Amino acid sequence: MIYRLSSKFKEMFFGCDWPPMPDGLKQGREAREYEFCFEELPLLPTSLSTQCRVFKAPIRPLWRMNYSLDIEIRHKNAILPDFIVWRGGIYVTETVKEIIEQVDPFGHQYWPVTTLITNKKKKVACDKTYFRMNMRRYVFIESAGDTLEELDFSPLGSESEYIAAIQQNSSIRSYVETLPIWQHFTVIGNKRLIDDSQLYLNRTLMNRLKNAGVAGIQEYTEWQGKNKETVGHV
Repeated sequence: MIYRLSSKFKEMFFGCDWPPMPDGLKQGREAREYEFCFEELPLLPTSLSTQCRVFKAPIRPLWRMNYSLDIEIRHKNAILPDFIVWRGGIYVTETVKEIIEQVDPFGHQYWPVTTLITNKKKKVACDKTYFRMNMRRYVFIESAGDTLEELDFSPLGSESEYIAAIQQNSSIRSYVETLPIWQHFTVIGNKRLIDDSQLYLNRTLMNRLKNAGVAGIQEYTEWQGKNKETVGHV
């Protein structure tokens, strides 16, 4: 099983302040140099190399990690999540960070972020420390025109193409199910595109998170999930 995490909570709103860009750094290609520095890793088994490629992202400079996270609570019974995937950002608490590091020694990068939590514009005390996570494992699965089978969520953009490949190719599924956590990375010519609205977890990592009582990873029980349900299935 592959689990798809994409955060959505009706009872709270997330926001973030982007870090200021250093003087002299321009927009365009120079501002997107990160995606062009991924290291392609040898893929085992080699029989998958024509349709599946794995990349390791570089360590980000600290100015790119130095975000602030704002959480606006809109319901008195809201429970702060431990795992947030929102608008290209991944935020985790200390508990999630430690579990990922234990299960996946891939060297994902973390940086503590300043967190402001409010309820009706009043500041709320928080006993959780959040970290910005720099995902470093990216997988590119090339579409082979496979038929997409029924899912319990609506795929975004090209997601339907690479999920169809996972569904129809048992070798690809077997391989990606060994990866504790990853995001998809499209590589076509000079095109570099991170599918950053969702990430994927394998059963081992998901079970560890659930056993630790991690909040924010409730599985879908119906199509698109009910409120507070954030995890679909592939």
